[in-house]
Formats: sequence, structure tokens, C-alpha cells
Amino acid sequence: MRTLSARKTRLKAAKSPSARTRTIWAWPGLFLGLALPVLWFPLSRAVDEPPAAAGPGPALIASDPGPSPSPTATPPRTAAQNASFTAAFRRGWDATNERRYQDAITEYSEAVRLKPDDPSVRDNRANVYQILQQYPQAIADYNEAIRLKPDFAEAYNDRANSYSALQQFDRAISDYTEAIRLKPDFTAAYFNRALNYLAEGRYDDAVADCNAVLLVDPTFANAYFSRGNASYALKNYHEAIADYNRAIALKPSAAVYHNRGNGYRALKQYESAEADYTEAIRLQPDFAEAYANRAYIRKMLNEPASAISDYTEAISLKSGFAAAYDGRGNAYVSAGQYDNAFADYHEAIRLSPNLAAAYVDRGLAYEALKRYQDAIKDYTEAINRSPDFAEAHLRRANVYNQSRRYDQAISDYNVVVRIEPGSAEVYGDLGLAYNALGKYDQAIISFSEAVRLKPDFAGAYYNLGLAYNALNQYQNAVASCSQAIRLKPDFAEAYYNRGLALNRLRQYLKAVASCNDAIRLKANFAEAHCVRGFAYSSLKRYRKALADYDVALGLNARSADVYNARGQTYLALKQYNRTVADCTAAIGLKPDFAEAYYNRGLAYDRLKQHDKAAADYSEVVRLKNEQSVITNQ
Repeated sequence: MRTLSARKTRLKAAKSPSARTRTIWAWPGLFLGLALPVLWFPLSRAVDEPPAAAGPGPALIASDPGPSPSPTATPPRTAAQNASFTAAFRRGWDATNERRYQDAITEYSEAVRLKPDDPSVRDNRANVYQILQQYPQAIADYNEAIRLKPDFAEAYNDRANSYSALQQFDRAISDYTEAIRLKPDFTAAYFNRALNYLAEGRYDDAVADCNAVLLVDPTFANAYFSRGNASYALKNYHEAIADYNRAIALKPSAAVYHNRGNGYRALKQYESAEADYTEAIRLQPDFAEAYANRAYIRKMLNEPASAISDYTEAISLKSGFAAAYDGRGNAYVSAGQYDNAFADYHEAIRLSPNLAAAYVDRGLAYEALKRYQDAIKDYTEAINRSPDFAEAHLRRANVYNQSRRYDQAISDYNVVVRIEPGSAEVYGDLGLAYNALGKYDQAIISFSEAVRLKPDFAGAYYNLGLAYNALNQYQNAVASCSQAIRLKPDFAEAYYNRGLALNRLRQYLKAVASCNDAIRLKANFAEAHCVRGFAYSSLKRYRKALADYDVALGLNARSADVYNARGQTYLALKQYNRTVADCTAAIGLKPDFAEAYYNRGLAYDRLKQHDKAAADYSEVVRLKNEQSVITNQ
């Protein structure tokens, strides 16, 4: 389980491991000899934050099958008492209550010698072995107690506790279940089984067992606490907090305050989380996890100095606390102290070589410093240690995307959607990678899944529109961009790309209107002026077209597409020398621009410079043949 460190927060700028960059893609679309730019403006997004560090949970409950403790000190032993089973049993019981566990083992062993067929003395000696963490000896005694008394529910419960301590949870659950079958109102067995279900990740079963306990005893604070832990694991954070509230009302403890803080943290109610972690620390000043989790909150509240102080305290309280070193590294990055950050990441990895989170966080720091190969190496190390670590695949995919290694990015994105099939944003990223490779059909499938999962995902509708534009499915492009605009009325790029699709549908007045909105929303939007200029030119409003092209070139004097478009408009106005000048400028910027050669050839023909026209037409044929060969390959 991820702990402590700032985890899945996407970069808007490469500043720290809590942010990520998104690539802007560009590609040209051609229409009747005019190249019109289509721009990608993918939207940044946030993802779920990591789970908090786990604090201590409630302890298992042992049975109490023996006699009550003696009200007085154990009397001096006599020869008669030494021979007495009852006296030996009582001395064992008293020694246990006085925490003289080796004496207890001695006395119970004497009782076993005197009466080897008594199941209770076997159970009691097993309980002492369990206290001493001598679990194989404890299990041997519980086995004998159960053999002697097959319906001994308490022995099944207690043997299960030993199996649980050995992390043999399946065996433990089986024994608790038998104890409950033998004794249906055995609340301790229900509660203990719930704890083992939690350990096994069977959270719904844990909730059911806690419910059974609370039906019998509605004041059982630890049952509320454990049910809260199960609800937290199921991401039912409001239900978890409600149970923690009940546990605190009945039996306040540092652990419950700490876990309620985790619930508030998951809901991004950071001030409430900070208050609970602080109370946990007040109740238990050596609570290292509470310091570490409060540090994370303080980092999220943009208090890196306080976060660093809390992580440092956590490290001083808990030797070898690798996750706290990792978290402090993230806090140092937030403070711009990269040397200290790398020192902490290195120490976290030295202490816990399989701590995949530390590799991811160090990778993010490398990424922030534009050390992309180092970042990829760390993300790969994280994946090697945790193959289903979705975030490591996602981070690596993003760097591959940025490096234009799209096939590798797609491979990683597909792993992420297999692990987290409900993430609309990841499907959106996958679609962008397919688009970059010109695999528009697959891009459409990905974007369509993104909007199915998240119907208000304006960016995915917008990118879906661009993919439809690339496949000449202009009606679909208009519909998708219109949906993006409905969801985000100030989405200038969506108005622009809708205008582009409308141009290709020859709906020029609507194209002008859409570009008007784009220009109104985004000053100096050169591409929108270009597309509106083309619409005006198609409507034979050449002066307005030229005005738009002039604005576009004033904003971006190195746009071959706009020079060619303006040259085409001059051609319509029979200003052939200007056509030649503009198309020549376009070719200078883009030497393989077949459409510009074609338009210049037309102008040369009108100027009766037929040799130059023929040369330009020959160049068009050569370029188109080359492009056809490349396409076929």
C-alpha cells in the first residue's frame, strides 16, 4: 500500500513531484490546396492522492476459560499442594496475572503432568505461550485441547489468534468460523475474524462481522474502529468517519484520531485531517505515523518547512522509516531543495529497496529537472518491483509521450487502463498518443471511452472532435466540439476547431461565427484568424480574408500555411505577383509544401511565365509521389 508521499498529482508545470506537464500536439489538415492548422490543447487533470500511512489497529481478543485470579498472593507451597492439580492450575493462573510467564508455564506444565486429559489447562498454557510469542508451542497445546474437547469454542478462537500472529489468515478464519458455529453468540470470535478479514483485504466480510458484534454490544468501541477501517479501505470515507466518531465518543485513542485523519485526508479536508493528526500526537507523543501523515498534509497546504520538520520527527521516532524519508524528499522538492531531496530518496531506497513509491518520487524529481532518461529509469525500477503499479506506468507513459516514443507510451497506458479501467483521464491520454501516431480510429475509441466514463469531460470531447477532423468525419467533429463548448463555454480552441470542420463542410457563415467566438475569447488567436480568413475567402469576401491573414501573419510571421492561404486569396483577386511572393515565402518556410508550389504555378501561368509554372507543377508531382510512397510504406 502506498504510504506518506505525495502520490498521484499530475504536473501542470515541471516544478515538483506533485505536478506534471501535458504535451501540446500539432498537425496540419489540408483542404482544397490550403493548409489549415489543427492544434491540440489537451487539458491538465488531477488524480487520486495516495493512501495515508497506517496506524495501529485493535488487538485480537483471547478467551478466558480458566478460573478467576486469586484475590490474595499465592501462598507458600506445601508438599500436598504440589501434588494437587487444582493448586498447580491456580498458581499458573496467578503467575499469568502477575506477568510471571515462565513461572506460569512451569505451573501449568505441572498441572498437565498431574491431569493430562484436562483441556482447560492445555488452553491456558497455550495462552501463555502465545503471550511469549512462542506460537508453535501454543498451537500444539490448542490442538491437544481441541482433541480432548472437540466442542471447545474458546480453544478454536485462541488457536486462530496464533495462526493470525503467524499471518496464516486462512487457517485463522477457518478456526474463528468453527468457534462461531459452536458458540453463535461468541462476539470475540466475530471481532477477531473481522480483523483477519481486514488483513486479507476482504473488507465487506469484515464489515459484516463488525455488524454482528455491534448487534450484541453496541458499545464495543473497537468494533466501530475496525468497521471504520474496512469502510476506509472500501473508499467509503464518510461511513468510515462516522464510525470513527462513534469510537472516539466511546473510547478516544490516538489510533482512532489518526485513522479519522486519514479519512478526512482522503476527502481533501486537510484542516480537519491536520487537527486529528495533532490530537493523535498529543495522546501519543511517539506516534511516528501521525507525524508523517501530518507532514504530508502540511506539504499539501503549501507549508514545506513545517512538513520537513514533521517528517524529521517521524524519522527520529522510528528507525528505518523509509516512507518518511521518501515523504521528506517530496517536501524538499516543494521547497526547491533538490540536493536534500535526492539524498532522502536515496536513503529511502537504501532502507527499503522494494519501495516502489520512492523510485516514482525520485523519477518525478528527475522529470522536474528535465532529466528524462533518469526519470524513465526510475519509473522502470518501480515497475520491476511492483508490476501493477499503475502510477509508475502512467508517469513513464507521459515521459515517453513527451519524448515522442508513442508506441511505448501506448503500451504503458494500456497497462494502466487494465489496472484502473475506470479512469477517463487515462483513456484521454491514450487517445492523444494514438492521435500522435495517426491512428485516429483507435484514438476515437479511446476518447469515446473517456467521455462514457466522464460525461462532463470537455477536453476529451474536444480531442474526439480533432480525431474526427483528421478522418474527414466533419459532422462528427462539429458535434464533438459543440459538446465541448456546451460543457465549457469559454473553450476558445473548441470554437476554432469547430470552425475548421464547418469550413470543410462548406458552411462558411457558421465557420465565421464560430471563429468570431474563438477570437473573442482568446486575443491574438492567429489560427482562428487564418480559418476565418479562409471562410471569408470562400464567401468571396476577399478584403476581410486578407485582413484576417494579415493579423495572423502579424502574430506568427513564420506560418507557411497562412502565407499560402493569403497567396491563394491574391490569386482570386488576380494579384498574381503577390501570390508568387506569398507562395515563395511559404515554400521558404516549408520546402515540401506541394500546395504552395501548385498555387505559385497557377500564378506563373496567369503571368504567362509558363516555364516557371511547369517547373512548379513538376515539383508538385514529385512531392505528391514521394508522399504516396511514404504513405504506402
